[in-house]
Amino acid sequence: MSNYDVTDNAVIDADVSIVFKAMLDVNNYSKWWMPHVEEKIRGGEKVLRKESVVDIKVHRIGTLAFAGKIVDIIDNKSIKLEYFEGDFLGPCEYIFEPINGKTRIKFRWKVGLNRFSLRMLSIFAPKAIPRGHSEVMKLGFKGLNDYLTQKK
Repeated sequence: MSNYDVTDNAVIDADVSIVFKAMLDVNNYSKWWMPHVEEKIRGGEKVLRKESVVDIKVHRIGTLAFAGKIVDIIDNKSIKLEYFEGDFLGPCEYIFEPINGKTRIKFRWKVGLNRFSLRMLSIFAPKAIPRGHSEVMKLGFKGLNDYLTQKK
């Protein structure tokens, strides 16, 4: 199984508490991350909490689908999750750092591939998956920044 360890980051023009709250509010991701990513918390919950399970779909060339369970949340510091079913498996973590009224957000993605076609792609185009992941995260971080700065 191919393994990836990719970290993407951005500076969001909002206080860390605002960015953190927006990241917990998965049901509003569609306001800033669509059409690239859609997420839904299982069970109708409104915001992420420890033990929440999130279904994730990434729309690129085709759709990638996987699910993650929240394993830990430290307010305004980090959200740790474990992808446990679907196309990707492994731990991931959002890290939030305040910097002069803004927030550095980092996402570390340490996953393996759980679909044959993705494993084949990783053999013939080894940089395609991590590059695609970083492109999606960049779009998400830009969308989040635009969403939060328009709300001011």
